[in-house]
Amino acid sequence: MTASLALDLNLGGGAMTGDRPSWSSGCARNWKPLIVLQQDSTDLNPLLLRLAEHLNEHQPHPALVHGDLWGGNAASLSDGRGSIFDPASWWADREVDLAMTRLFGGFSENFRSAYRDVLPDAPGADGRVEIYNLYHLLNHANLFGGSYLSQCRASLRELARRV
Repeated sequence: MTASLALDLNLGGGAMTGDRPSWSSGCARNWKPLIVLQQDSTDLNPLLLRLAEHLNEHQPHPALVHGDLWGGNAASLSDGRGSIFDPASWWADREVDLAMTRLFGGFSENFRSAYRDVLPDAPGADGRVEIYNLYHLLNHANLFGGSYLSQCRASLRELARRV
């Protein structure tokens, strides 16, 4: 089994260029997998097309997101207020940040619940978490290798089963 990795899954269309994307015009078409994840000659194109179709059914309002919202980029100040830092900001669906809070830990369900009290989840939000987190898993597999590659494969299998 061989795998070759590279990455440019520009989810929102503006990450590389700074342009504000138009989700409805097909942000998922901007998924140009520089990552070619070859598993026993598995053709990922049909799955990527299904993921693109699934994302294009969702019509979010673009939001300026943190872009790297994991526990290592957040802390509590001495007065108890929260603080986030080291952003990789871009225009995207706000759900990308919320999805990442589940991926690498550091954020409790209380955090997500408080967020939903202010901005409730859009219909189908839970079904997009795995898709949005795949971007970060692929990126980490490319940068660090190791167990991230098996996590990518597991995520792709789960998405193929569900979408």
